[in-house]
Amino acid sequence: MASRLLLRQPARQLLARSNAAPNAISPRPWTRAFHASAPRRAAGLDAILYLPHEMMSLIHTQVPWYAAIPLSAFLLRAALVTSFGTWARSLMARYVGLQPLRQALARTKRDKVLKEMHKHGGARSPKEAQTRTMAGVKKMVNELDSRWRVTLKGQVGWTLIQIPIFFGMAEVIRKMCGARDGLLALAASSIRGIKDWVTGGSQAATDAGASSGALEASDALAAPDALSIAGALNNTTAASNVDGLATLASSPFFEPSLATEGMLWFPNLIAPDPFLPFIVSGLMFSNIYLSKNAPTSDKNWPNLIRRVLLGVSLLIGPLCQNLPAGLMLYWAGSTTSVMVWNKWLDWKYPAPLDFTACKRPLQMPPTTKTKAAVRRI
Repeated sequence: MASRLLLRQPARQLLARSNAAPNAISPRPWTRAFHASAPRRAAGLDAILYLPHEMMSLIHTQVPWYAAIPLSAFLLRAALVTSFGTWARSLMARYVGLQPLRQALARTKRDKVLKEMHKHGGARSPKEAQTRTMAGVKKMVNELDSRWRVTLKGQVGWTLIQIPIFFGMAEVIRKMCGARDGLLALAASSIRGIKDWVTGGSQAATDAGASSGALEASDALAAPDALSIAGALNNTTAASNVDGLATLASSPFFEPSLATEGMLWFPNLIAPDPFLPFIVSGLMFSNIYLSKNAPTSDKNWPNLIRRVLLGVSLLIGPLCQNLPAGLMLYWAGSTTSVMVWNKWLDWKYPAPLDFTACKRPLQMPPTTKTKAAVRRI
């Protein structure tokens, strides 16, 4: 009896089924849309970039974007230098200051090892003698560095920690400017543009149709607010531009006011500027060329790395022509703040480049005066 009652369907369901049209089929949707905006594909990255974006937005409440972007770079550099950079620079200063003592101990240890090997009959080959000598020198140098608490790990860590922070801030400004591609993709597009310019612009006729859509997209980006961007969707003929503008209108990072808060010859911080990349290239070249915080060494690899970095800094100008002006403005502000804070670190933690005089006066023992012999008559 109970089983029959459980198997019976309610009367309301039977009535609803009888009144429904026989051909009406309600398909079950596979996805549910809760909002009209585009879904976030990188929620983790957006969560990481939320804090720097809020910092720049907070600074922008007091100053325009042309001042907020360099000021944020300066404040971020100040936070890094005063927290971790001072410790790393003190390590570097001690490491550079110990370089003369390190070289002297290395020569002494090498002579000592060679004398011991000579007493025991010498080495079987020059390679064995060099191996044993280098092992002794390395052991003594490591003992000296551990005694003074000088390690290269802190210096390498200070260098490596700046790379993700710079790329994170660059990604924030890229999203704020509405650029679709990152630094590497924009650099690759600049290379393609240079190749097309060298070949003579053979694709000028084929790109005439796409140029009109790009101009309309740039006009929409120069609009003062997001509503104007949404209204410009009706005037854009290219499908790719429509998709791009729709994504910009729904992006939480995009700042339309960047198009009107530039300065000097680049009033639009969203559009690329041909001169800012070369300014950044000159600043980076000057920073690398003027930095002398390295110990004097007979090895060639430090000079090789320095020359490679100088060459890379010269390539920034032609390779970054397609980057937004806001991103290049942040790059210039970051490099300038690096130079300013490096000067402060040089003053706070100076590193001797060669043999220097002692800071404290040396207390020399008094000389004993010899009494003159008295001549007796």
